[in-house]
Amino acid sequence: MRDFLLAIRIFLLSALPLSAAVAAPPSLEREVLAAVNIERARHEVPPVLPLRELNVLARRHSAYLYRAGTLSHEDERGRDAAERVEAAGLAYSRVGENVAMNQNAANPAEEVVRGWMNSPEHRANILDPQFTHVGTGVHGRDGNYYFTQIFFTPSGAGPR
Repeated sequence: MRDFLLAIRIFLLSALPLSAAVAAPPSLEREVLAAVNIERARHEVPPVLPLRELNVLARRHSAYLYRAGTLSHEDERGRDAAERVEAAGLAYSRVGENVAMNQNAANPAEEVVRGWMNSPEHRANILDPQFTHVGTGVHGRDGNYYFTQIFFTPSGAGPR
């Protein structure tokens, strides 16, 4: 009986995702969101609001990027952000995504947002007033972090 219980315990532990062991602290995700909304305020754009379902998608994507050791807008199944959002059952009229990685940054959140703001495509997502919601996911450890932000406008949402 003891061997049976040990086998079950080992099975359950092996079923845990590797990503759970290296998820970045949620405070880092909040710092990224705050820095993005500071940039939006500087440009007189309303803040984006966090959406739990998008946070889950962004965290999963960052975990995939970390495991794969790459930057990509496609997941392991080849789906882009819009396809991942749709698969999660979220109806949208617009979706955008920013991904990044940094190593050993003194302030990872500030550095990643500064990098995005220096890139025309990423900056456009951050400052797009049509985006009303966002999901933020950070994954990594020991100063090596992967970031994903999924910007979102719900289906049927009119201009702000």
